[in-house]
Amino acid sequence: NWKKHDLTGFISMLVRLRRDFPVLRHDEFLNGFNRCAHGVPAIHWFSPDGKEMAAHHWQDPQAKCFGLLLNGGAIEKLPENRRLLMVFNAHSTPVSFRLPKLGGGYSGWEQLLDTAHPAPESADKARYPADKNRLLPARSVSVFVQNPAPAL
Repeated sequence: NWKKHDLTGFISMLVRLRRDFPVLRHDEFLNGFNRCAHGVPAIHWFSPDGKEMAAHHWQDPQAKCFGLLLNGGAIEKLPENRRLLMVFNAHSTPVSFRLPKLGGGYSGWEQLLDTAHPAPESADKARYPADKNRLLPARSVSVFVQNPAPAL
């Protein structure tokens, strides 16, 4: 039931996300070998328990929820040190997803997007602590950002 205005606003918000986060415009293949100073890889995949995806997760036909971390701080060519976490829930029911705790003095997670919200681009910009569960709506995508803690 997307109205023309709602779709236009949503697309505009996606364009702003891409503009505001250089890691979404990076033109080289990302791998888990490049790491930031805190040991967090440039790209990382998470299961709903907040742990690294293992081979059995990828082979499980019932697994319909996962998270993708893009760590700007692990990519040398980027003037970026924020971390983006995109969580995809294809289940027909809500799924509890543990927001990962990655270390390195970073803050908790701020939600930037929730496609289950009637107006995803104006969704509540709530903050959530790392290593805590967040209930993700059915058939939705949520995007979170983790910023470095301010220097003292």
